[in-house]
Amino acid sequence: MNKQLTSAPSKTEAGILDTVFSSDARCRIESEAVLPDYKPDINRILSVEARPRISHKGAYEKSGIVNAEIDGVCVFNVIYSTEKEDGYYSFTFFKDFRQDFKSTLSDVNSHDFETISLVAEALPSETGGRLLGPRKIVLKTECIVSVSLKANKRIEYYSSVSLPEAETISKKASMTALEYSSEYESSITETLNLPAEYLQIRDILDCDAIVYPKEIKASDGKISVIACADIYVMYSPDSSEDKKPISFVQPIEFSFTRDILECTADDSVIVPMMCTYVKYTAEADNYGDTKVIKLEIGYKADTSIMRSMMLECVSDMYYPGKSCDTKAGHILGEKIIGSFIENAQTTIDISAPEGTTSADAVRARCVYKESTTENGKISVNAKLYTKLLVSGDNGQMSPVESEQDIKFFIGEEPKTDKTNGAMRIELIGGVTSSDCTLVSGTVKVRCDISTLAIVYEQVDEEIIDNVSSIQENAHQPEKNEMVFCYPERGETLWDIAKKYSVSQAVITEMNHFDAKLLPQVIRIN
Repeated sequence: MNKQLTSAPSKTEAGILDTVFSSDARCRIESEAVLPDYKPDINRILSVEARPRISHKGAYEKSGIVNAEIDGVCVFNVIYSTEKEDGYYSFTFFKDFRQDFKSTLSDVNSHDFETISLVAEALPSETGGRLLGPRKIVLKTECIVSVSLKANKRIEYYSSVSLPEAETISKKASMTALEYSSEYESSITETLNLPAEYLQIRDILDCDAIVYPKEIKASDGKISVIACADIYVMYSPDSSEDKKPISFVQPIEFSFTRDILECTADDSVIVPMMCTYVKYTAEADNYGDTKVIKLEIGYKADTSIMRSMMLECVSDMYYPGKSCDTKAGHILGEKIIGSFIENAQTTIDISAPEGTTSADAVRARCVYKESTTENGKISVNAKLYTKLLVSGDNGQMSPVESEQDIKFFIGEEPKTDKTNGAMRIELIGGVTSSDCTLVSGTVKVRCDISTLAIVYEQVDEEIIDNVSSIQENAHQPEKNEMVFCYPERGETLWDIAKKYSVSQAVITEMNHFDAKLLPQVIRIN
C-alpha cells in the first residue's frame, strides 16, 4: 500500500494584466434651457452641439460585482438667428449626467482592485433642439459612453523553486502587469491672434478644444508627454455687410512631465487625454481691433504604466522514487506587444443641398468600430459623423448632417513569435481637426485623425496546475534486481526517467551516454 509522504507543495503567486470588462451604453440627456436675459430672442436654430465631458470616474468590486461609475457634464452650445436677421448669436447650457456599468466576476477573489486602469469616453449622438418659445428650448442628445476597466488578475503557478525535490521542465511565459495608474489634471493658457485678413470679432459663437498626446517617453522615475490642443473657433464678424460666421482651427503644442517613482525606461506608458473645459474671451489687439482670443484649456491625462514580466512555469514534472497525481491547466492572459501614436487623414464627399453657394464650417467625430491587420498595416474601420453649416442662394445658413463608414491604415503590424496567440487592438482618440470645401455641388470634407493604438497578444500557456497525493512507490525493485529499458522511437531521456520515476542524472551517470543520443538499451537501476 502506498504511503502518503507530504502535503501538496505551495505555489508562486503573481498578478497579470486582464481586461475585466469593456462596454458601452447609450445615455440620454435632455433638458429645457432658458436664454439668459442679455441674449436676444430665438427666431431660428442654426445648430446645436453637445459635448459630454467626463468629470469623475471610478470602479470598485463588492461581493463579486464590479461597478464602474461615470459622472459628467454635457455642454450644449446653441447657435441661432434672430427675427431681425442681424447676424448670429449663441448661448451655452450645462446638464449633468451619470452612467453606471456592472459586471459579474466568476471568482470573487480573482482580481486585485487596489490598482486599476479605467478609461472612459463619451461621444454625442443624435443631438438636437426644439423651440418652446422665443426664449425656451428643449435640448437633447444621446451620448455613447464607453468604458474599459483593467486590473491585475491573480494567478498561481508552480516554479522549479516551489518543487525543489522534483524533476521539472519549465517554460517561460511572457506577460504584462499593471504597475501603476493615476489621473493627472492641469490646464494651459494661450493667446490666439487672428490673421490680418480676418474680420474683427463681434461675438464668439463657439470655442472648443480637442486634446491628445503626440509623443510619450518613459524614463526611470519620470514620464514626458508632448501634446497638442486643436482649438476650434467660430465667431460672428463685426461687419454690417458680411454676417456669416467665420470658423478656423488652430493647433497648439504643449508638454508636461510627471515624476512617477514606479516608472522605468522599459515600461509601456499609456496616456489617453481629454479636454475638461474651455474658457475664452475676445480682446482688442494693439491697434484697437478685436482680434485677440484669450484661452484657458483644462485637460485630464490618465496615466497607466504596464510592465513586461517573465514567469517561469513548470509545464511537466515528476518525483524520483515517488508517485503523484498532477493536473494540467492553463495560464490565460495578455501582454502588450506594441503601442504607438499615429495620425491619419481621410476625405469624404457629402452632397450639398440644392442652391448651396458655400460650405462655411464643419465639425466631425469618429467612432472606432473594429481593427484588424491587413497587408502589414493595422486597418481601422470607423463611423464618421459630420455636421456642416452651408450657405444657400437665399443668403441663409443651414445645417447638413451626415454619417459614413470610413477605413484607414495606421502603423506597422506588430511582430510576434506566437503562432497560437490572437492579437487584440485597442484604439483611443479621434478627429482632431477638419475642413470643408464646396466643389460642383459636393462638399469635400477632410479630417485629421489622431489614434493611440495599444496592441495586445493573448497568451495561453499550458502548465501543471495541481500536484497532489505525493506517495512513496509501492513496488520498488529489489536491491539486487536490475531493470533495463529499450527506448522506443521518439522517446526522450525525460520520458524514460518520468516513466520509471528515476532522476535523469542517475540514468546518465549509470549508463555513461550523451542525453541527446540514447543508446538502444538503458539500465534504469
